[in-house]
Amino acid sequence: MRRWIAIALAAGLLIGAIRWWPASALSAALPSTVNCALWQGSVWRGRCAALLIDQQPMGTVDWTLSVALRPLPGLRLAFLWRTENSFLRATLLPGRTLTLVDVTVDCALHELRPWTTLALAGTIGGTFEKLVWREGELLHARGALNTQALRLLTWRGIAVPELELGDFQLSLDTRKDSRPRAWLQETAGPLRLRAEIDFPPGRRLHLQGELAPSADSSVAAARSRALLLPAIAAALGGDAAISADGTLALRFQTQW
Repeated sequence: MRRWIAIALAAGLLIGAIRWWPASALSAALPSTVNCALWQGSVWRGRCAALLIDQQPMGTVDWTLSVALRPLPGLRLAFLWRTENSFLRATLLPGRTLTLVDVTVDCALHELRPWTTLALAGTIGGTFEKLVWREGELLHARGALNTQALRLLTWRGIAVPELELGDFQLSLDTRKDSRPRAWLQETAGPLRLRAEIDFPPGRRLHLQGELAPSADSSVAAARSRALLLPAIAAALGGDAAISADGTLALRFQTQW
């Protein structure tokens, strides 16, 4: 009996310490490229009111820690990252895997330009019921992302005349006893895209599909097709070639 009382007292003291531990204590756990110029609140419930990534302002982050009893006992970290035009809301379940649940994202792509070599404009948004990684490998995914008014601003670091890419949808699912799989397609724009993506073991990605001209007959769409299809074929290299009807077979794999 005394043992359980001691355990309960220790747990209570630990939770009490976390509830009043200042949020700034988290700075020691941040990567070298991430900093917070203004901490508020505590480790249990707090805010970074001035997030910096590579010294670039990246909005605010609010979080709340809670103790969950179901489906398994443990901590839950609910957080909200937001900028003037973007936000990401999710709950992190700490453990042997990196698990995110109840994910909602709405992002203005121009805000990511300082960290990408391929500058895009437009928005990307969607929801995920659950995402699970282990040591960088995607184990489970269920949800969808949609892009709107996607436009290409630079190619390999060189500014190009603004090219219309269109709207796209990425759907992910994990069936019982299988690995995650994704389907990528356009919903509007100058190109028709149908692709399937697999995530084999070993932190790999395999994409297979085809890209072809869409039914859009506008001048902007024709200009985008004339520039994009040859550029994508050249980037894929190997046997990638555009057929007589303008279709480009897509076969791509990578590992990280």
